[in-house]
Amino acid sequence: MYDYGAITGSVTESFDYGAITGSLSGCEDYGFIVDDIVDYAVWICESLKATDSAAVVPEDEGEGDGLLLAVSSDTEYRNFSVDDQVLSFLWHGVVMEVDPVKLSLPTRHGGFLQVSAGQVRFIPSAFGGVEAWSFSAWPPPKELDATFRCKSTGQQGAAKLFEGKLYRESISEKDVAYDVYIPSYTETIGANISLASWSTPSGTLINFFEKVCDVLGLTLDSSKATADPPALDHNLSNERLLIDLASEVAAFCCHLFWIADGILYLQDMSVSNGSLNLKNPNDFFRSPAYTDEIPVNRVVAGTHKFEGTEYPYGVDYTLSANYTGDDAQLQGIYDLVNSQWAEIPMPAEVGCGGFVPGKEITLLDTRLAVDSVSTITMRSVSYDFTKRKVIIGGHCSMET
Repeated sequence: MYDYGAITGSVTESFDYGAITGSLSGCEDYGFIVDDIVDYAVWICESLKATDSAAVVPEDEGEGDGLLLAVSSDTEYRNFSVDDQVLSFLWHGVVMEVDPVKLSLPTRHGGFLQVSAGQVRFIPSAFGGVEAWSFSAWPPPKELDATFRCKSTGQQGAAKLFEGKLYRESISEKDVAYDVYIPSYTETIGANISLASWSTPSGTLINFFEKVCDVLGLTLDSSKATADPPALDHNLSNERLLIDLASEVAAFCCHLFWIADGILYLQDMSVSNGSLNLKNPNDFFRSPAYTDEIPVNRVVAGTHKFEGTEYPYGVDYTLSANYTGDDAQLQGIYDLVNSQWAEIPMPAEVGCGGFVPGKEITLLDTRLAVDSVSTITMRSVSYDFTKRKVIIGGHCSMET
């Protein structure tokens, strides 16, 4: 069998089409197969920029699944994964272990849907020019740029999770470990500012996020936000990170938001963002884990409160601030924190790239004592690429 790694090495290091065809000239006559390999290698050459530090992502990436990790130094670009995969590009299985990549909310009633990640550990031969597909540098670069993407089998293109930095943590005979750093927003908003005045022109939730996007250099998509945005009425007593304040304001108004490719998507927690019907889900995953939080009896925000009747033995849920100056949002918060939660485990070949915040999954769960129809609204996701498992979590309703 011909060594695809050798082709990739020739492509990414020399861009010498002749060298690629020359490396095949001593082989047996594979006929059209040799021609296809050469054409494929030339296509990869044309897809890589001359600096060898970036690549063009094709619309249809071919069959494959799991983590697609594009890593680059100042001079080199490499495609890595947990397993060897031949897609539109060749992805080399040099990732020994990667901590789960998670998108999660700070509260059950909304806020900033934020990405978190831990470490990536590579086999040592991913560096030092040991193999044709290795980074040439040794010791391994202290810092690398990385784009984390994932893909399901049958999905045309991969979903981008985030772009970040890999900072070298350790080198050993067993592995090379990098910590993952995700860019954060450092812009602040000063003390003694009225949010109603700051959120021009009308001081509503939408106006607030328009101003947030203006400061952060983002574009706002509020097409899934409430059609009747509440007016804000709150004075800041301390300087705050704007992104943290935005998360609290969104959560208080029962909204979530996420940021992708320069767009801030603001979404009402009560709005559906599409639907998916899983007809035979138990064929490929275990029954979801259904949980309930400690029951909440009262939601308290400053001098305002909402007290329910279902759980008189429940606890108080106290908010750090009241961003509208009234109790209009508190019942919505009460309903969301007392809602059932479910987490659906899926294999990576079907679960990667399928997460859409607010999308409703309906499934017939036949593994319970009584067959049940569950509707789960996507709120969080965890990608465990090492174990090839995806867990999607969200608010849930169940009926027979």
